[in-house]
Amino acid sequence: MRLYSIVLASAFALAATAFACQTQADEDVPDWVAKVGDETVFEADLAREMRKAAAGDFAPDPSGGDYAAFRRALLDDLIRQRLLLLEAKRRSVVVAPEEVEERYGEFYGGIKDGVPELALPAGRTEEELKLDLAGQMIMERLLQREVYSRILVKEEEIKAEYEASQDQLARPEQIRVRQIVVATEAEADAARIRLWKGEPFHKVAREISTTPEREFGGDLGFVHRGQLPEPFRDLVFQLPRNEFAKPVQSQYGYHVFYLTDYRPPATPKLEEVRAKLERMVFGRKKREAEEALVEVLKKRHKVQINPNWQAAPPQEKP
Repeated sequence: MRLYSIVLASAFALAATAFACQTQADEDVPDWVAKVGDETVFEADLAREMRKAAAGDFAPDPSGGDYAAFRRALLDDLIRQRLLLLEAKRRSVVVAPEEVEERYGEFYGGIKDGVPELALPAGRTEEELKLDLAGQMIMERLLQREVYSRILVKEEEIKAEYEASQDQLARPEQIRVRQIVVATEAEADAARIRLWKGEPFHKVAREISTTPEREFGGDLGFVHRGQLPEPFRDLVFQLPRNEFAKPVQSQYGYHVFYLTDYRPPATPKLEEVRAKLERMVFGRKKREAEEALVEVLKKRHKVQINPNWQAAPPQEKP
């Protein structure tokens, strides 16, 4: 039997292992950073999280001013994880080995001919990744069962969010535009002559345009001013509907624009954005409820940060 199967015999033991220090220590050892109930966070734990962040390009430069703040934020997150895992243990929240295996397959693919289908993150082993996933899944299950499932979004909250989000929800002025892009001004003039003679714009675009939207007759869809480059913006928005503009040059060639539709600025009705607003309110209430739970857990499980610990990176010993 593989070691992993033995470790997974206890779901919480698996999760605790994911966040436990790789060395044994007590209060007299100077490298402890924080204590959460009967759990200890060591400098080695924090260093491991920093390596994971660096592998994902999330960590700031150690010489920068944000480095200490980033380390402190990582410590706060480790404390949060320990609190949630302790609460999960108290409430007997577990995950089965097969659930971890399934999640691992979703994240990193399976094994084919003895080789992982997807490359593992640098410096991480399969066992470490599965232990991390198990811990995450236990915390997710705890939060879903004890926090998220109890959240209700009321109608008055949706309406209040709608009123408070008018600027965010407002739809800017938009136009629907097609374009033909060719290499030279002479080609652009030739295209305009064909259009003057009555050939459909989409037909000419499919035949001679050089950009990907040629397959759609040059259709760029609805765009607002901020989505158009400065040289084109005023020209295109001043076009009357169903008319095409004089050629304008860019680094891609010469453009001939054709405006097909116009939408004035508008704010959508409540019913049009109800689902979006409900998600926004629910997301905010989730964050607030989770923060409230963590504060309760801090009172239930004593949290102590080593007074000698500094968020600045530790100096190398000579």
